[in-house]
Amino acid sequence: MGPGRAAANDHTGGRMLIRRWHRCAVAVAVIAALGAPASAGAASPAGRREAARHATRGRGHRHRTAGRGGAKPAPPTSPPPTAPSPTARWDFAGTVQGVDAQAGTVDIAVAEAPNDHAAVGTDQRFSVSAATTIAVADVNGDGVENLADVHVGDRAVAFILAPSSAPAAGTTLAAVALYDETSPPPKPAPPAPTPPSSPTPPTPPASTYWAFDGTVASVNPGAGTVVVTIGQVYGAPSSYVGEQQQFTVTSSTRYKVADVNGDGAHNLADVSVGDSVGVYVLAPDPAPAAGSPLAAIEVSDFAKPPTSASSTSSTATPPPVGAS
Repeated sequence: MGPGRAAANDHTGGRMLIRRWHRCAVAVAVIAALGAPASAGAASPAGRREAARHATRGRGHRHRTAGRGGAKPAPPTSPPPTAPSPTARWDFAGTVQGVDAQAGTVDIAVAEAPNDHAAVGTDQRFSVSAATTIAVADVNGDGVENLADVHVGDRAVAFILAPSSAPAAGTTLAAVALYDETSPPPKPAPPAPTPPSSPTPPTPPASTYWAFDGTVASVNPGAGTVVVTIGQVYGAPSSYVGEQQQFTVTSSTRYKVADVNGDGAHNLADVSVGDSVGVYVLAPDPAPAAGSPLAAIEVSDFAKPPTSASSTSSTATPPPVGAS
């Protein structure tokens, strides 16, 4: 079998056999060139050159065929997946398995987790701090709506800032918001009745709390407006999702945001374009016309949350998240 035939076989898959043949061919050729009797011109300089040329021909051809039919270069690796935005939010919905109001923790048997499917079917612990927005009815009647009003067996949704990678099992996650669907906050009480001698005022339209979750598209502290690209709604019509909604703020609007500019106040000037925020409104029923500005009663900046309960601009009771 000649070197040309060996190369063809190597190209079709017989690489191991051809490698053995080349080693044998090289050894035989070298022995023939250096130690064989001086016959048929092998002992002459021309004969040795021809033998050496024949010996190296197989080796060079083997390297060329190995490049074509041998080990192939590793395919290019795909770029690593882009990490989720640190201002995005993940939600975990399920049944409350345990509550420790003193320690500030709540355990949820996760049934739905759109951003972390591995968490479904597991018990996940969430930490709740003074900066966490809690939407729950005042179940124990102490005048405060907090973690003490959340009970085992309640259906709840916990929200966290998206981590750079899926959290490890058993990790306690810091909740930026907790919504109790079993015991949601009540709707605002109707106004007190007026004395009979006074004219009866018209009945105000029924109202409820609406929550809008999204990303700041523009903000104008001087005009008291912020435009948010809506990603999720709670209580509000789904037609808002994907739209840019303008919200107006007043002196009574409550803020949950760090004092970014260091002026000693926590207000719209600390909110930036691109921040993930939750905006809460007391919306009329029926829903306002599309594109109408909505008056915000709270703006929570999840990208720059306050460090303590005192880091807010108002002492008013915070509105609930997603009450309906």
